[in-house]
Amino acid sequence: MTSGRRGFTLVELLTVLLIIGSLAGIMLLVMGSGTERARLAVCQKDTRTVGSAARIYLWENPGSQPELQDLVDSGLIERIPNCIGEGSCTWSSERLELLCETPSSPEPEPLTPLGSTFEEISGAMAQRVLDYYLDNGTALSTWQDGRYAAIGLEKTFWDNPVEGIMYVPQGLFVKIRPAVPGIAFQVTTVGGETKTLTSGLNWNIWYNVVTDTWYFHNSNDPAMIFDPGTLLVIRD
Repeated sequence: MTSGRRGFTLVELLTVLLIIGSLAGIMLLVMGSGTERARLAVCQKDTRTVGSAARIYLWENPGSQPELQDLVDSGLIERIPNCIGEGSCTWSSERLELLCETPSSPEPEPLTPLGSTFEEISGAMAQRVLDYYLDNGTALSTWQDGRYAAIGLEKTFWDNPVEGIMYVPQGLFVKIRPAVPGIAFQVTTVGGETKTLTSGLNWNIWYNVVTDTWYFHNSNDPAMIFDPGTLLVIRD
């Protein structure tokens, strides 16, 4: 004996999924905040709606590869999704899905106008000091506040350490030192001696922008020259 109840057909199930997908997309749109979030919600809704509609079309037309206009003409979707016209999505009739771009995360802001890392900041400041020398035929001042403005920098910004490190343009040099406890520089001189510089010493490492030479503490002592490849920035 059989009951009078019948099961759902595949077309009916896919239709239900299509409706659920549409409602879920609308909820995302309502709950979302901001233009990009709203656009993404619409794209997600369209992706689910069109995908379900394409499977219904394929069920009714075996072996076909429906285009979006076929889905519109058959009444399975009301319109071609806006993201197609905007160029952010494309339709794959083979995969039966919208292929949409994922918004990329914005690049983080640099810590300073010269970059974020030790290498970026020291290198960019050294280049400005060198450019000043080449353009003017003379070195930067070794003490006047105007030396910052002369190479396009704000003194008030560089009066403060960047992640615990001070960078100062001076003459033909960039001098750099650890400015807070817990940060130290360690280098190996040309003579093979390991040197450590802490904030308590109030010393600097010096980079001569003309000779491309790094010095530990004393920029007049050839024994204090070191290879920058040996420089370690140690943070406790």
